[in-house]
Amino acid sequence: MRILIAEDEKLTRFVLRTALSKWGYEVVEAADGQEAWECLEQENSPRLAILDWAMPKLTGIEVCRNVRTLVGRGYTYIIMLTGKEDTECVLAGFDAGVDDYVIKPFDSNELQARLRAAERILNLHAKLHEEHVARELAQNELNQGRRLESVGQLAAGIAHEINTPMQYTGDNTRFVHESFEDISAALVACRELLNTDETGSVASEQVARVRAMFKDIDIDYLLEEVPQAIEQSLEGIERVTKIVRAMKNFSHPGVK
Repeated sequence: MRILIAEDEKLTRFVLRTALSKWGYEVVEAADGQEAWECLEQENSPRLAILDWAMPKLTGIEVCRNVRTLVGRGYTYIIMLTGKEDTECVLAGFDAGVDDYVIKPFDSNELQARLRAAERILNLHAKLHEEHVARELAQNELNQGRRLESVGQLAAGIAHEINTPMQYTGDNTRFVHESFEDISAALVACRELLNTDETGSVASEQVARVRAMFKDIDIDYLLEEVPQAIEQSLEGIERVTKIVRAMKNFSHPGVK
């Protein structure tokens, strides 16, 4: 684990570096408070720091306050190294966000024990963060599933609303198509009859054939039903157009 030592006294910093390296830590050093803050504000900064209380440029307390303003990143565990033993100073450190403190001159066994406690807490923080991320991912997947379910229900409803007018529009269109064949044949027969009439020699057989054709295709029925079929088809098309327009307004509100 990486650990920051922020200490302006070279001898103390050397003793700390030697001990921490022996215990297996990767040590990063800072000679004053400003260096410590510049190190800790980085995204990949050490998550464990030992800060001297009194340092040039920025005190350990000031560095700690700055660190606690950082958001959206892992927790930084801060141990304050101080020669101050009065309760007022200790409380001031905790109020600033210090997690623990060690009194100078420090005992190596005590410092090592406090560092082990710090690692346990940091591991707990990391575990809680992982669980929080996992819960958020699960919730996002659940929300996505619900959205897809809603979209599916909406699509089914739209399909039902469109299917009805499209069905009778299709039926009416097929009816008009089939009827047009009979009407076309009748019109051709009438045209032939008119052409013959122009020569003044209309045969009774031609008139009988046209009359039989009109009866066979039930021209009165077609004259009544074809306009209705066309009207219903136009109504169906208008209904589908309204549904499409409503969906466009729903998905792009305010866009005309």
